Amino acid sequence: MASHYSVAATPFDKPGANLVLRTADNVDFFVSKMIMALASPIFADMFHLAEPTSAHTHDTATTHAPEAPVIELTERSRALDHFLRFIYPIDKPHIDDPEHILDVLKVASKYMVDFVEHDMLQRFSALAEERPFHAYAQAYQHRREDAMRIAARASLAQPWPGVGQDLTIEFMEFPAALTRLQDYHSACGDAAAGATRAAGATTPDPVEKPWFPYTHTSEWRNRPEPRFYYTAHPWWKDALETLVKILRQTPHPRVTHSQRFFGILLTKAVQVGPGAKDALCSVLLSFMDDYRADVDKAVSEVTLAVVYD
Repeated sequence: MASHYSVAATPFDKPGANLVLRTADNVDFFVSKMIMALASPIFADMFHLAEPTSAHTHDTATTHAPEAPVIELTERSRALDHFLRFIYPIDKPHIDDPEHILDVLKVASKYMVDFVEHDMLQRFSALAEERPFHAYAQAYQHRREDAMRIAARASLAQPWPGVGQDLTIEFMEFPAALTRLQDYHSACGDAAAGATRAAGATTPDPVEKPWFPYTHTSEWRNRPEPRFYYTAHPWWKDALETLVKILRQTPHPRVTHSQRFFGILLTKAVQVGPGAKDALCSVLLSFMDDYRADVDKAVSEVTLAVVYD
């Protein structure tokens, strides 16, 4: 009966629609077959293979689209409304909840609408930067591994277990997922620390690295030529250990782009010799480019374990 169904908000309430999408919570969306087919290969194939049954058309509001066939969907109205607004040539909705974004992402994946899926992942990534642990929990509940990895990466910018957050409540029903996130956070801290320490206690090539002033010569057995090693100045070792402590707490690669990071190195250098500031500044800037890439590479090689409990 028509009274059992409500009509969606504009523009999905227009007379003259040639298709009705009925949601699991009994909301009818009056849409265009052409737009649905252009956006989704699933709908395109559906229309090509067979017309949707018109057996349910008597349940639609006769004042809207009495002849339009009805397709009953498993999606709920909020998710479908957001999804349709992204494929129609109208203003896009503002979605500020990771759960709602993941609901739309699920619809986009199901109907193979790649551009909406890509858009949702970008929006999810932006929200994950603000609330990474909440975003991770929502991604886990939605079984979205790609979103889980995005949120896990974003969580590296915050010290574990998160500033002012009680994570046990949010992860009460799936504590193992929180444990795996903590393991990932710790492993990324180790990787970032390793990349930092690799910047060196010694090096065989001190070119453009004035923090390696001490030369050691050693003879290798059965090799007549000497081999030279250059040991880092104590201020450099101290500076690196300071960076290691920071990265163990917040191992996100973007942390290395902060002025604080560069300032630590430069401050240590100036403490050794005030006159070295100008000379070291450009050299340190060049070093930071390579160093940041090394930290990013090391952290990116750490894999989040994804197991659904």
